[in-house]
Order: sequence, then structure tokens, then C-alpha cells
Amino acid sequence: PTPSAPATPYDDPLTNDPQNTPLRIQRGQTYIAMEAYPLAIADFNVALAAADADETRAAASLGRGVSRFHTREWSAALQDLDQALALDPTLADAHAWRGHLLAERREYTAAIEALRQAVALDAGDPVKHIRLAWALLGSGDPAQAVREYSAALDLATSVEAYTGRALAYAELGDVEAVQTNLSHAMSTAPFDPIALNGRALILARYQPEHLFEAEQLARQAVKNARSDLERAGCLYTLAWIQYQRGWYNETIATLEEAAALATVEGQVVYREIMALLEQANAAQ
Repeated sequence: PTPSAPATPYDDPLTNDPQNTPLRIQRGQTYIAMEAYPLAIADFNVALAAADADETRAAASLGRGVSRFHTREWSAALQDLDQALALDPTLADAHAWRGHLLAERREYTAAIEALRQAVALDAGDPVKHIRLAWALLGSGDPAQAVREYSAALDLATSVEAYTGRALAYAELGDVEAVQTNLSHAMSTAPFDPIALNGRALILARYQPEHLFEAEQLARQAVKNARSDLERAGCLYTLAWIQYQRGWYNETIATLEEAAALATVEGQVVYREIMALLEQANAAQ
């Protein structure tokens, strides 16, 4: 690898045997874990050019699709994931990433279908249940979302699952369950942006007398966000709170920042950002 590339256990073996496709795929997967996505894509490209078995091509297509999700080449990522599934329809991770990408684009019906397949193929992975639950919640099915979040929590403790389940219970009007799940989330990871954002949203929606506290939590969530898309989601919550307080100029500024972070291939993928921006502009 070039001097700027992070070291992996596969570098020397690949220098000696550059056509070793399984090793190249393993290094690509290691680069994904290191968030070195362009390097991962380069390895998967080489693997795809050299691979002769369907199983190997499927693994390389999946890896490249995941990498391209992170580099925001979503159209190409979907093609890669579809290609992986055409070669191996049992690849649970390919179904899961396809569903995750579609849910991020707010295409919930197709996302739920893909994520149900992922869960059916790999019911022991809590992340797949969480992603399915989140798509169900987005599509307006909080009862099913609660079931999937609970399935995830049966497998592992998760801030995201506790927070999501709290949001789902809030929509179902179960105040006690909301509080229980929120306190689990906050005690598991008090500074986690997902937990902070969820608590801010629930306070703002259901306890409007606590808008000041909700705003503070939302600001902390924005600060702690780990990715541009996560930050965009937290900024949306902050903007929604500012809108409730009648601060339309601030709302618009926050939403414009969120829209820039949530732009993929020239489109703002979180449609709720643009919808609220329209309302704020009209209210001004």
C-alpha cells in the first residue's frame, strides 16, 4: 500500500501474492473497519477483476457496496448490493445494507422488505433487528417497531434499541414504557448522540413545557454526532424545537446546515428537513 495507507496484517502477504483474492477481500473489510473507504474500494475493484467464483464476487460486491454507502455513492452502492444478491441471495448483510440505504432515503416500504429478509437469514444479529425497527417506525408502524427493538434487546444491550423503543412507545402513548426505556438508554451511554436526540425529541413532542431542556439536549446531540448524516438528524431535531419556540430565522439556518450534511448525489435524502424548511419559510 501507499505510505499513507494504514497498516493491516494482509499487506506483506499481498505484496508477495497480489492475485490472492480472498486476502484482498479481507484487507478491504479491514479497511472498512478502519473507515479507509477509498482504499477498501480499490481492493474490492482488484478482487472483482480477478475473482472467478460467484461466492468471491458476491463478497467483493458487498464490500464495495458498503464502502460506497460511506463515500455517498449511493446509486453505485445499490448496484453493488444488487449484484451481490444476484450472485448469492442468502447474503444477509447485503439485504441489510440495501435496506439501510433505502431507509436512509426514506423509501420505507422497500427498506422493510429488504430488512425482513436480512432478519430472516440472520436473526441473531441485533443490528439487523434495530434497522428493521427503525424503518418500521419511520413508516408509521410503532407496534411492530417495538417488537423488533425488543428482539434486538433480547440479543444485546443497545442505546439505539432503547431509544428507538422509547420513541415507538411515545407514539403508542405508553408514558411509563417511554420513561423506562429512556432511562435505560441514558444510563447505558449518557453522552450518546442517539440517546440525547431521542430524549430531546420526546420532551419537545410530549412535554412542550420542557422545550428549553429539549433544546440543550439537542445541541449536545449535534455536538456529539459521529457522522454527517447523524449530525443532520440531530440538527433536524434542534430545528424542530426552534420552530416550536417560534424562532423561525434560527430554524431556517439550522435546517440549511442539516440539508447540506444530508445531501447525497445532489439530493437532500432526509425529506423531513425540506418539509420543515418550507413550513419555517412560510411562517416567517
